[in-house]
Amino acid sequence: MSEREGRIVGTVLFRVRTNCAPSLEFVEGPLPLPWGLQGEGTPSLRTDADLRQTYIALHAGPSLYGANEESDRSHAFVPISATDSDSGGDAIAEITALELHTWATGADGSEDGIHVLVIHLQAEGLKVLDAVIEICRPSAPGKSWPVLGMAEEATGASWTIVGNPTRLGSLLLMTTPDGVPLTPATRPGNDWTELEQAMWSVASLAPYDRYPPDHTDPDLLQSTIHLSATWRALVLRDGVGFIGCSPSSDPFFPSAEALVRTVYTDVLLLAKLQRETLADLAASLASIDHRETRSDDLTSIVDRATMLRNRLWWDDVTSHGHGNALLRAAQSELASPQLFKRVNEDLATFRAEVGAHELSLLRESQDRERDAQLRLERRQNDFESLLKRSGAALATATLTIAFFGVNLTHLTDGDGVSWPYVVGGTFIAGMLGWAVASIAVRARVDEEDVP
Repeated sequence: MSEREGRIVGTVLFRVRTNCAPSLEFVEGPLPLPWGLQGEGTPSLRTDADLRQTYIALHAGPSLYGANEESDRSHAFVPISATDSDSGGDAIAEITALELHTWATGADGSEDGIHVLVIHLQAEGLKVLDAVIEICRPSAPGKSWPVLGMAEEATGASWTIVGNPTRLGSLLLMTTPDGVPLTPATRPGNDWTELEQAMWSVASLAPYDRYPPDHTDPDLLQSTIHLSATWRALVLRDGVGFIGCSPSSDPFFPSAEALVRTVYTDVLLLAKLQRETLADLAASLASIDHRETRSDDLTSIVDRATMLRNRLWWDDVTSHGHGNALLRAAQSELASPQLFKRVNEDLATFRAEVGAHELSLLRESQDRERDAQLRLERRQNDFESLLKRSGAALATATLTIAFFGVNLTHLTDGDGVSWPYVVGGTFIAGMLGWAVASIAVRARVDEEDVP
C-alpha cells in the first residue's frame, strides 16, 4: 500500500447471535448523524428515521427502521480505539458507533430471526487500508474478526457474540489529501487504473498480494457506479468501495461520509437481509423430506416467503438513481434474483406435491364415504324388503281366510279349535304372499341396477 496518508470511513455488517442484552444502552432507531452544512444558529439535522425516509421510499422504510412488528433497529455511540500504543503515524482503526437490526424471520421461522450488527468505523493516517483490513479479516483460519472483539469490549462484558458470526459486507469511503487514490502493491501485468485498483481493494477488503484479482476478467468491474466527478463506487459480493476523486478537503465529503454511513448502508442492509432470508428459506426447503405429508411446514414457509415479498423484496427503494443502482448491483453480485426465482419454483413444487397428496387423500375419503353410503342403503333396502315381505305375507293370509269365508267353527272338534289347521292354513297363505312380494322386490332391484 502507498505510504501516503488517507482516511477511511464507513460500516461493516455482520450476522451475529448474542447471549444476552448489552450493558451499553442502545437507543431505538437508526444512528442519527449530523447532516448538511450547519451554520451558526441553524437547527442541526440528524439522520433519524424521518429524515432518512425523505430518501428511502415509504414502502421500504418500515423494514429498515423498526417501524413494523417484524423489524427492530437500535443504535449506540461507542468510541473505542484498536490500540493505545504509538503507531508511528500509521492509521489506527476505531469503532465510533454500533447499530443492531433484527429481522423476525430466521432460519426456522422463530422469533430469534436474523440479527445484523452494523459497526461504524474510521481510520486515518498512513497505511489506512491495511489498518482496516487488519481488523475486518480473521487473524487466522477459524478465528473471529478482531473488530467483533472490539465491539464486545465496547458493549460491556455482559454481551458476547456466540456461534459463528458471518461478515455480510462493508461500505467504506476512502479519501486522500491530494485526491489521488491510494493503490496497493500489485503484480506485473496490471493494466487497471489507480482508481480501479483502489475501488477493488476497498470493496473486497482483501490483501492485494494474497488475493490478486484477474485483471483480464471483463466482468470484475461491471458493477462500477459513477456517482459524480467527485467520487465513484464499486460493488462486489463482499462489499462496496467508495473512492474520492477529489482532495479530502472538498466540502462535499462530510455529506458523502454521512451518505455512506446512513442511507447507502440501509440499501446494502436491505440487499443482505433479502439474501439471508432467501438462503434461510432455501435451507428450510432443502431439509424437508417426504414433502407430500408436510402441509404444516408448507404453511410456515409460505408465510415466510409472503413476508419476504411484502416487506423486503424491493429493487426500487428511492427516487434517487444512485440508491437503486447500488441495490440492484448488490443483488446482482449476490445472485439474489436467481435464488429468489429458485426458491419460488421449489416452493411451487412443494405446494403441488402437498396439493396432489391432499387431493389423493380427499378422493380416498370420498370413496370410503361412498362405500359406506352404499352399504347403508343396502341395509335400508334389505330392511324395507323384509317389512314388505312380512306385510305381504300377513296380508295374504288375512285375505285368504276372509276370501274363503273360513268359519272357525268348521275347524274345531269337540275339544275346541283345531289350531294345527288354522296355523297351517295361515302359514301356507303367508308363504304365498312372501313369494309374490319377493318376486316384486327382485324385479325392482334389477331395474335399479340397469345402467
